[in-house]
Amino acid sequence: MSFEIKNSLPILLKLLFLCITAHIQADENQHTGNEITFNTTKTHNFIDWFDSNSIDANKSFDLKHCGKFIEPDLTIFDDSDDILSSPLKITADSSGDSSEEEAILNGNVEITQGQRLLRSDSAKINNKSNQVSLVGNIVFREPGIAIASDHAEISLDSKEITMKNAQYVIHGPSLNGTAETLKRGNNGEFIVENATYSNCQPGDSGWNFVTSKITINENEGYASINKANLKVNGSTIFYFPYLKLPISSERMTGLLIPDLDISQTNGLDYTQPLYFNFAPNFDTLFSPRYVENRGFGFNIKMRHLNKWSRNELTGSIIFDDKNINESYPANTSSFSSSQNRYEIAFSHIGHSSDQLISYIDYTKTSDALYIKDLGNFTIDEITLSHLNQFSYLEYQNNNWLYKISTTDFQSIVERYSDHYSALPSVEIIGAYRFNNNLNIRLTNKFTNFQHKSNNQLEGTRTALNYSIDWIKFTDWGYLKPEFHLSHLSYNLDNADNSLVSDKTLTLPTLVLKGGISLEKFINPQNLATIDAEMFYQNSRAKIQNDLPIFDTRERTLSYDSLFKKDRFVGSDRVSNEERITIGVTSKLINLDSLDEKFVFQAARSYFLDDEIMYLTQPSTPTLKGNRNKAINAFKIRAYFNENWELEASSIKSNLQKRRTKNVVNLRYNRDDDSLFNLSYRKSGELSNNEFSYHLTQEIEQLDFSIRTSLSNKVNFVGRWYHDLSNQRELEIFGGVEYSSCCWSMAVLARRSINVVFNGLDTEIDPNMRNSIIFKLELKGIGSTGQKLDKILKKGIFGY
Repeated sequence: MSFEIKNSLPILLKLLFLCITAHIQADENQHTGNEITFNTTKTHNFIDWFDSNSIDANKSFDLKHCGKFIEPDLTIFDDSDDILSSPLKITADSSGDSSEEEAILNGNVEITQGQRLLRSDSAKINNKSNQVSLVGNIVFREPGIAIASDHAEISLDSKEITMKNAQYVIHGPSLNGTAETLKRGNNGEFIVENATYSNCQPGDSGWNFVTSKITINENEGYASINKANLKVNGSTIFYFPYLKLPISSERMTGLLIPDLDISQTNGLDYTQPLYFNFAPNFDTLFSPRYVENRGFGFNIKMRHLNKWSRNELTGSIIFDDKNINESYPANTSSFSSSQNRYEIAFSHIGHSSDQLISYIDYTKTSDALYIKDLGNFTIDEITLSHLNQFSYLEYQNNNWLYKISTTDFQSIVERYSDHYSALPSVEIIGAYRFNNNLNIRLTNKFTNFQHKSNNQLEGTRTALNYSIDWIKFTDWGYLKPEFHLSHLSYNLDNADNSLVSDKTLTLPTLVLKGGISLEKFINPQNLATIDAEMFYQNSRAKIQNDLPIFDTRERTLSYDSLFKKDRFVGSDRVSNEERITIGVTSKLINLDSLDEKFVFQAARSYFLDDEIMYLTQPSTPTLKGNRNKAINAFKIRAYFNENWELEASSIKSNLQKRRTKNVVNLRYNRDDDSLFNLSYRKSGELSNNEFSYHLTQEIEQLDFSIRTSLSNKVNFVGRWYHDLSNQRELEIFGGVEYSSCCWSMAVLARRSINVVFNGLDTEIDPNMRNSIIFKLELKGIGSTGQKLDKILKKGIFGY
C-alpha cells in the first residue's frame, strides 16, 4: 500500500498571489465576493470547518458522524483569467492616518488577483521599503485551499510572503494542519517550519505528522520533509529523518507502507514495497518479502501502458522454502534441493486498431500448493483447481471475424491434470443481418489438440456450425424459428481400436422459440407481468460415442440452460435430442422506481426421445431410460423492502443418476453498511465440489455471514461456512472493525480448511489453518491489511 500524503499537501502553501506585479492599483469599488452563508453554526474555530450536527441536511455528502471542511462559493472563483496576468486590486472600508511613506487600510481589507483572495482586518503599506503588513483575521483563498493567520508580511521587491501562526485547509480530501511559519519565495519554493499535517477533524488527535521543516519545489514537483514524527493519539510511533513526497498527480519513486501478516502456518509475513516510476507509462513495484517459517523472497509487479496496449507482469518467489515438507509430506523428493517456489503471471490487452485486438492471460507456478501456502488464504485460492494460459489475436472486417488462439492451463489438482491443450485454434466467423429480420451465421473452427503425454490420443478437429434464423416481434410476444447445421471431422493420432482416426459427423437441428407477454396494472404504483416462453429442439439422433473428447463438458444445470440449444460446452458433442421446454415468468414491478419487487420463474424440459446422449467415454453405449425424462427448474426473488431480499432456486434432472441443485439466499443490507447473509446450498453434482473430492459426492452447505454495528464506530464481522455433508467447517472467522473520521483498524481471527499433497492428489487436511490478521489505516496516508480486505470481500456478500 502506498505511503504517501495525498498529493494535495503542498497546495496549502500555494500563495502564488505573491507573484505580485510591482504596480498596486487602488480600486475604490469594494469587492462584493462575500463568503457564502450556510444554514449552519460552526462549533469549532478551525477555518471552514462544520461538524456533522451543524451541516444542512440537504447536503449531498455522507458524513457518517464526521464533519467536513466546506469551501465558500466566492464569485472570484468564476474568473478564468490567468492569475499572473490579472491586475492586483486592494479594497478596504476606510483608510487610516497615511503619509507619503506609509498607507494604512482598515476594515475588510481585500487583496485580489484573479482567483486569489487575501483578507485581513487591516493592512499597512510601506512605500519606502515596499513591504505590506497584514494584521488580524488573515485568510488567503484560491480554489480548494484556505489559509488563516494572525500576521503576514509581503515583500513587493522579492515577491516573498511570510505568514505566522497559520492554519491551512485543503477542502477536497479534508487535509488540514498548522504551521508556525509559512514562507514563499520567488524561486518556486515554499518553506514550512514547525508544521503539522493530518486528515483528522480539528481537535482529534487520531494521527498527525509533526515536522520541523517542509520544502516544496513546485518546479520539480516534490516536497521534502525533515524530521517528521508520526503521532497517534499524541504519542510518536515512528520517526522519519527525511521524506520526499510527490506534489502533483505524477507518481514518484520511493518507499511505500509495508504489509504485515501473522499466521499459524507461515508465522510472521513481512513485505516492504519499493516503488519505481521509470516513466509516466512504465512503473515497477518491487517488494522484498520475509516469511518467518519459510524464508526470504520478493514480489514484483511491472506495468507498461502505450497507445495501443496495456501490459502487466507480476511474479513472486520464496527461495529455499524450509517448510515445504508440511505441504508435501509424501512427495518432497519431487523438488530440487533448492526448493525454490514461485509464481509468475503476464497479462496483455491490445487494440492496435478498431479492428485488431490481442489478449494474453498466462499464469504459472512452481507447484500445486504455492498459491495456497503463500497467497491470500481466501477460499477461492484454497480451492483453486487450475491456472489459465490463454491468448488470442482477433481481426474483424465488415461481416467477418478472424481469430487465432491458444488455450492451455496448469492443473494444480491431480484430477484435472489429464487435459488437452488447444495449440492453436483458428476461428472464422461470418454474420449477416438483413432488413427482413433474417440472420445468417457461419462459424468455422479448426483446432489442433496436444497432450503432454506422447502416447495419448491427439489430433485436429474441424467444427462447422452454420445457422439461419428469422424473428418476428409483436406487442404481445415474439416468434423465432432457427435452423442449424453442425459438422465435425477429426484427424487423429494414437487412436485405439474404439476410435476411427478420420471420424466425421453431420447433424441438422431445428429450433423454434416463442413467447407471449401479458401485463396488468395492479394499482397506480405497481405493474404485474406474465411471460410464457416455449423452446423446441429437434435433432436427428446419431451415435457420437465413437468421437473423442478433447475440450467438452456437460453444461452446468441452470434455469437458463433449459432454453439453450446445446447441453454441452465445447464442440466434441452436438445435442441430438428432441426436446421441448415450457417456462413462465411473473414479475411485480414498482413503477416509481422501476425496481422488480417480486420475480417468479418456473420451467420444465421434456425429452421426447427414448435415447439421450450423455458425455461418456468413447465406446460407452448411449444411455437409455424410460420416456419420462425431464428437467424441472424454478427461481424466485422477492424484495420485502429496501433492505431484505430472498432468493431461491431449484433444479432437478432425472436424465441420469440423481442430479439436483437447490439454493436459498436470504440477505439484508442497510444503508449504515449492516449486512446479513444466510445461504443454503445442496447439490448432487460432483463437479461443483472442488475441495471435497475424497469426501461424499453430495454437497450440502450452510453459509452465514454478518456485519453489524456495535456502536457508531465499531462493527462486528463474521462468517460460519459449514459443510453439512461431511460435518466440518470450511471457513470460520470473526473480528471487529473500528473506524473514526481519520483512522481505522480491524482484527480478524480465522480458521479455514487446509489443503495438502498426498503424493498423488490434493486432499483436505483435518487440521484447520488458523490465523490472526490485522489492518491499520491512517486516512490520507495509506493502510496495511490488503489480505484482510480480500478475505472479507470474498466471505461476506455485499461487503
